[in-house]
Amino acid sequence: MRKYVLPSIVMFAFVFSIAWANVVFAQEQQTLAEKLLEIMRANHQITEAQYKELKEEAQKEKAAAAQQGTTAQAAATQAAESARAAMGQAAQAAQTALAIEAGTKGNPLGLQASWQNGLVFQSTDGAFDVHVGGRIQEDIADSEPNKALDNYSKGQFTSGLRGPKTDGFGDQMRRVRLAIDGTLWKDVEFISQIEFAPTYSATTVLKSSVNSTSKIGQAQYFADLTTGYTASFQDVWMGVKDIPFFGRIRAGQMYEPIGLEQQTVDNFNTFMEKALPQNALIPSRNLGLLTQNTACNDRLGWQAGYFFAQQTGTPYNGVATDATGDLFSPHVEATDVAVRLYALPWYENNGEHLLHVGIGYQHRFRSDSQSPSNPGWLDFSSYPEAYMFNPLVDTGYFLATGADVIDPEIALVCGPFSVQGEYTWMSVNDVSLPAASTSPTSPTWTSLNRGASFSGWYAQASYFLTGEHRPYYLEASSRNYQATFGRIIPNANFNPRAGGIGAWEVAFRVSNLDLNDPAARFTGGDETDYTAGLNWYLNPNVMIKMNYIYATVGAHAAEQNTLVSSPTALLTGGHDNIFETRFQIAF
Repeated sequence: MRKYVLPSIVMFAFVFSIAWANVVFAQEQQTLAEKLLEIMRANHQITEAQYKELKEEAQKEKAAAAQQGTTAQAAATQAAESARAAMGQAAQAAQTALAIEAGTKGNPLGLQASWQNGLVFQSTDGAFDVHVGGRIQEDIADSEPNKALDNYSKGQFTSGLRGPKTDGFGDQMRRVRLAIDGTLWKDVEFISQIEFAPTYSATTVLKSSVNSTSKIGQAQYFADLTTGYTASFQDVWMGVKDIPFFGRIRAGQMYEPIGLEQQTVDNFNTFMEKALPQNALIPSRNLGLLTQNTACNDRLGWQAGYFFAQQTGTPYNGVATDATGDLFSPHVEATDVAVRLYALPWYENNGEHLLHVGIGYQHRFRSDSQSPSNPGWLDFSSYPEAYMFNPLVDTGYFLATGADVIDPEIALVCGPFSVQGEYTWMSVNDVSLPAASTSPTSPTWTSLNRGASFSGWYAQASYFLTGEHRPYYLEASSRNYQATFGRIIPNANFNPRAGGIGAWEVAFRVSNLDLNDPAARFTGGDETDYTAGLNWYLNPNVMIKMNYIYATVGAHAAEQNTLVSSPTALLTGGHDNIFETRFQIAF
């Protein structure tokens, strides 16, 4: 503090001394002139007339000097006041400097807290930006299958097996997550997102009417819907950005770069659950490396990555489910490569009007090793766009030497109206199926010497009754994936006192998943879902979703994916009515 106060005191004394010296000196010069005139008059060195004339001039100068002294004194007083004010400012600056210095000791980065649809801490120079967020999603649902589907799914069971979850109602915590993400030293990004809701691991509901514990396949073994991990990793990665050509490079657990709906944060998807083919054929999060960048003012973009495949659900091959990103593989192929390319031929008004087109490709390297520890067993299934209920279609477990996925995507936003769709096609190579009667942990496999293919698609449309539009992320950040849709910001938050009603959206989707390939002995089922949705966004952080799903299931064998000579009759005419609601807070 002294470095501010002492200079101010010296400046004040200096200014005041100079002003006062001018006044005193002026007064002494005027008195001496009058004395000299008196001496000269007494010595008869000047005449009386000259004396009077010079005295008048001296008196004028004296008056002028007095006036000048008054002015100088006023100036000195003003200077003193200015110096005093400067001293006060210096003291205040010193106190501020001391406060900053003291605060910096406990807050070395000078982080400032703010609310930006989540708790954000930012440094004054922008080098550090840390977001603390989370989400809570609570679902309630009711399922009302028709008699054909209900009877077919229940069948006749061996004692001790649990029944399917198809007909009934319930509630669940779909997601309960905490996350910390952000930027460190301007160029390093990270996220750590932990899931605390149970990781449900249910298998198919369509069981054989002739059940035996000696058989393997989706029709024979079941897991309790309410069991699973109490905590698991979701997005957990670190990376660097602004790398020439490569843009962003990340390492950790994240979504593979394929699928528009799959990579969109689940808080911001239009419907409660993703479409059938996205659940079944598009990979979820895996551990690996990802690079992504944009060009032409973000109108073109690409993503590419290499990933280590992880088991999903409860496997029956002795390899534990990997929910912690620590897959161990006994030197057999279980890796993926994925690439996504996209363009924005039309983009206006910060995304209020846009056309997005893209295509994704993935290859899954797999081994047809018959070792029970092979982590590359494949199984494709999807719940009926209602996570609480068991899948209605399922290929069952099988081996293959690889799989290829192609996924073209398109989205159009015209103000409050939007449409979106994807087509997913998968081809698997060199399929091996388990024998009809074999051990579930050490099955006998037989190669078909051929491949198989599966496919699916969805198309959806939505409209905001209150005039909002779906935001679009041109670039990636620690909180979102590149070229995906984002958080809805209502034009007026819900506020009954001020008349605000939030944002209201109506939506409709049709999706299809075909897991049948009779030539390759796959009769996993063909399902089509029709979903109507009503979304109420009370504010950017709170929303309520309501979905009605009409699911139709056909061409599904009671025993599929086994080397039986003639599967039992296919299911026809099965359908389900599902009502579900979600209450969500996301920040």
